[in-house]
Amino acid sequence: MAGNVSIEFCGEIFSSASRQASSNYGIGSDGRIALYVDEAHRAWTTSSSANDNRAVTIEVANCGGAPNWPVSDKAYAALLDLVTDICKRNNIKQLNFTDGKTGNMTVHRKFASTACPGDYLYRLHPQIAAEVNKRLGQKDKEDEEMAEPVYKEILDVPSWGRPTVEKLIASGALQGDDSGLNLPYTMLRMLVIHDRMGLYDK
Repeated sequence: MAGNVSIEFCGEIFSSASRQASSNYGIGSDGRIALYVDEAHRAWTTSSSANDNRAVTIEVANCGGAPNWPVSDKAYAALLDLVTDICKRNNIKQLNFTDGKTGNMTVHRKFASTACPGDYLYRLHPQIAAEVNKRLGQKDKEDEEMAEPVYKEILDVPSWGRPTVEKLIASGALQGDDSGLNLPYTMLRMLVIHDRMGLYDK
């Protein structure tokens, strides 16, 4: 933002058509986040229509001035949370900062003669990408851990369900497929419940 301004004041600046400038989001030094332009629409941020049309742009307040234009710890933490959230909602699996016009994470100075986003935040971009990718990877890991178990062979089936599965295989009622048993956990539970109710007894 080239200044330590509030998200409200930044929004007022962007609201003037004569400014011909805006961003999708703004982050204040207090860590608060504002949405100025919906992600579905282009913000006038980087002086490049091609980049703005494909980007979700963010302005961050500076808690200090030139030459580094630093940002506060609260603003930086909010930035990490916001970028992670944007990636999750838009199904962006990984951030790729190439320090150029390619990749899916870009900076204003690569499209116009400007110091934006300031050296402090600019130097942190590889770290930002790494931290966000770590968070995205952690989510994938959690999703994988939460995925329903599938038992490919009879030996994979828990002891509490194995007698039921053996009974159904022996009767020909349960055969699996060409690659193995492939019995999902929820189906195993249902089969065991039915077995305990006597539904498979002749």
